[in-house]
Amino acid sequence: MNREEKLWFWAVNTKGIGMKRFTALIDSGIDLEECFADPSILKNIGFGESVIASLKKAADMDRIEAAISQIEAKGITVLVCISRKYPALLREIAAPPPILYVKGDLSLLEGRNIAVVGTRKASENGFRNIRSIACDLAGSGVTVVSGMAIGIDSAAHLGALDAKGKTVAVLGSGIDIVYPPENRRLYDRICETGAVVSEYPPGTPPSRGTFPARNRIISGISYGVLFGEGLLGSGGHITVNCAVEENRDVFAMPGDISNPNSQLPNILIEEGANVALGAASILAYYHWGDAAETRKSDDRIDRLDVMQKKIYLAVREAGAVSVDELTERLHISSREAALSLTKLELSGFVERITGGRFEAKK
Repeated sequence: MNREEKLWFWAVNTKGIGMKRFTALIDSGIDLEECFADPSILKNIGFGESVIASLKKAADMDRIEAAISQIEAKGITVLVCISRKYPALLREIAAPPPILYVKGDLSLLEGRNIAVVGTRKASENGFRNIRSIACDLAGSGVTVVSGMAIGIDSAAHLGALDAKGKTVAVLGSGIDIVYPPENRRLYDRICETGAVVSEYPPGTPPSRGTFPARNRIISGISYGVLFGEGLLGSGGHITVNCAVEENRDVFAMPGDISNPNSQLPNILIEEGANVALGAASILAYYHWGDAAETRKSDDRIDRLDVMQKKIYLAVREAGAVSVDELTERLHISSREAALSLTKLELSGFVERITGGRFEAKK
């Protein structure tokens, strides 16, 4: 970690800061180096005496480096939002976690990721079907992302492991706290071949608020979200809402209308979600697969969402273009342009060239 990343670690983890104050600090434009030297300058943006005192007390680079080393000694990577290794898709969401703690394969946080979510009280058929879909997805090279809860989450992770594929678990606790405890063996297996992720420092116990917050990460590192089973207002429903806000694709597994757990997926389909009858539905949507990779680019373009298609065609027409040029030409926000370009880059439609510009891949 470079010094700037260490300063982020200091500010984020100082007692009393929290996400809201840290965001206010970054948005204020105050230089973290100046803040480290004299935290009292934060009075200008409304920080109280107790928080400023905490920052002063913690402003010891030797102690900061020792704390980071202690975490890394446990095989945990500390990934700061400004790091080039931070997942590009996640960085583009409205409230990206300032820090991620990762155990396992860091590369799995980017690429062909599909989130699979749903109720903890899965039906026998629902559990079996999701496990099968996840197995087929992972067997096709897709990384399955979920939250390691019992029910649908566990089915998703187990299915990926059945295929000897890759899976990522996003926790609502510190990365070293296994919750629920009965998923200890599952946690160990995911650490061995996949990755476990948390925005909370090691040792943080799970709480009522940490689980909904982590859902934005589950959808944030994924291309799309598959909802298996669940009711309106469930935790999985929160993840779907995050997916919509983050401009991610939503898929739903249709179910028997007499099964209460089919309530939300059926409603999502009625409202326009993509129907997932199996892994093939998702693989075909993205044209992921050996045969699909050789198809003509025009056929693949038809599968892009409206914004991605508009941006891809503009890039192809321009030859090489920057984010600023796209926003001006298409009358869209820089955030919309950057997010779609990232997805297009990961999908192989465009590539980043010198000068921060993009061009269409041949």
